[in-house]
Amino acid sequence: MARVTAARTDPAFRQWLRELREHAGLTQDELALAVGTDRRNIRRWEVEGHDPSGTMLLTVLSALGVELVPARAGGSPGAVNAELARLQALFRESDDAAARRHDELLARIDGLAGAVRARRVEQPQPIE
Repeated sequence: MARVTAARTDPAFRQWLRELREHAGLTQDELALAVGTDRRNIRRWEVEGHDPSGTMLLTVLSALGVELVPARAGGSPGAVNAELARLQALFRESDDAAARRHDELLARIDGLAGAVRARRVEQPQPIE
């Protein structure tokens, strides 16, 4: 009989989970105590890639200070929407600043071109 191996979590998820714990200032032992499990389970999730159950994952995230926000009906989660709105505002500000700078440069070029034309008129033309 072929042995079926359990799927492992993505290494990026494991790293993220570890970084959350470290950012919260907790050791694996402290996190285990906070969520009611053994330190070996924390190690399995962070290092070996075992999946915590859905309920346990929610408990761990809560203990680490992660706030889950439900998705808006028919849309992206609020945090993503807020970030997109912030980025759109930054793009609009950048576009406005670039347009103002463009207009300033055109006005400056027009002014310099007028000054060059005026100098040409003031200078006597050589007689041939």
